[in-house]
Amino acid sequence: MSLEVKNKRLKMSPNGVITLPVSARKALGMTVNKPADVSVKVSDNKVILSGNPSKRDQTWSVSKKGMFTLKQEAKKVLENGEGRHYWLDLDDKNKQAVLVPY
Repeated sequence: MSLEVKNKRLKMSPNGVITLPVSARKALGMTVNKPADVSVKVSDNKVILSGNPSKRDQTWSVSKKGMFTLKQEAKKVLENGEGRHYWLDLDDKNKQAVLVPY
């Protein structure tokens, strides 16, 4: 199932911290009240989070409340959006969440 979430409240903080909503955590396959590791890739001016990281992918930890800090290139992509806002494209089948700046 694919879901698109456009919400004016989805915004990255100036130092790169984002909070994933429950729908995104569910799409990534996170369990309730447990942190998880996700891989982060940048492609076509989008940030792709994957809940199925391979062993060679760099992983970042997401807290049990869905907070984590974007680094390097991923942070720059969202900084280019107006006011650091983004919308989500969620894919439950592939355990992916795509952050698209607008």
